[in-house]
Amino acid sequence: MKKSSRRKCDKPAAKETLTRRSWSQMEICAVEKTLMEFIQTGKVPGKAECDACIMASPEALKNRNWKAIKFYVKNRITAIQRESARRKY
Repeated sequence: MKKSSRRKCDKPAAKETLTRRSWSQMEICAVEKTLMEFIQTGKVPGKAECDACIMASPEALKNRNWKAIKFYVKNRITAIQRESARRKY
C-alpha cells in the first residue's frame, strides 16, 4: 500500500478573519440607488452589477468589495421574504 505523502504541516493556510463593519447610511443609499430593482424583484446581483454599483458611487463604496455588496442585497432580500412570510400567518 502506498502511504500519503501529505503531512500534518501541509494543511492549507486558514482564511484571514475579517472584522464585521456595519453599513453607513451613505453606503446604504448608494447601493439602494443603483440596485433597488434587484431588491424589489428578489434577484441577487452578479459581479458585473455590483462592480457597476461601485463605479456609480466610488466615494461611498470605497471600502466595500463586490462580494460585500452582493451579500448586502442578498440579506435584504431574505429579510423582506422573512417579513412577508411572517405577515401571512
